Amino acid sequence: MVEELVIEEAEEDAEEEIEEQIEEEIEEEVKEEVKVVVEEIIEQPFDEIEDIIFAEPEPEPETVEVKEEVKIEESKTLSLEEELQDTISVDQMATLFDIPVAAPKSLNDKFSANIQIGLNDRIAFVKNLFDGSQEDFNRVVSQLNTYGTEKEALKFINKMVKPDYDWSTQQELEARFIEIVERKFA
Repeated sequence: MVEELVIEEAEEDAEEEIEEQIEEEIEEEVKEEVKVVVEEIIEQPFDEIEDIIFAEPEPEPETVEVKEEVKIEESKTLSLEEELQDTISVDQMATLFDIPVAAPKSLNDKFSANIQIGLNDRIAFVKNLFDGSQEDFNRVVSQLNTYGTEKEALKFINKMVKPDYDWSTQQELEARFIEIVERKFA
């Protein structure tokens, strides 16, 4: 057993020596390659570069002056009639593009675009039709203002608003509210 250990140690020592020799040979080869590269860089010709850097500038060729003749034409001054001869009047221009002239809206037209509810009606509607909720009332009126026809607005009231609130005991106020909504579309 001791002999086997001795043999194994000897083999390991031999292997280590071989590995060290291989490593030394590789290092030497790498050093030689580096030396070759360095020598190549050092041996580059700098004389050409020095000639380019320190060369005296060549004299510039002589410039030749060129004279051009400029002809100036006299322009004729036009009269106002001659300048405006080919223009089109504003009235004719408007008919060319069929631009409709919009009639100015009256103050009444501007206000009739939205549902207008007086203060007394507003208080009565909020208290009796919308269970005291100002937010619900405002939301319903805003939604009604977005509809384009009376039929759509009334359908919204009957299908969406009336089922949420009990308007069965407030028929007069309901009729007044619907009358105000219908007035918007009249």
